[in-house]
Amino acid sequence: LIYVNGINKQIESEDRATVLSTINMFGSLIMAIIYPFVGLIFMWNFFVVFIILGILILILTLFTRVKSEYL
Repeated sequence: LIYVNGINKQIESEDRATVLSTINMFGSLIMAIIYPFVGLIFMWNFFVVFIILGILILILTLFTRVKSEYL
């Protein structure tokens, strides 16, 4: 929601739907690539999956800070 709010402030209204659709498409593509690997690791050891996903979430939160102007 915060991310979409920032995009709404930056993109003109006639291009906004295309930009948001493209972002959603890339998100779906990333999930389609990553989920099979998560499934393979889950079949091996589900505890490792939770550790890896937790570390990735922590790393992503460090590198994806939201500027106060988008809040």
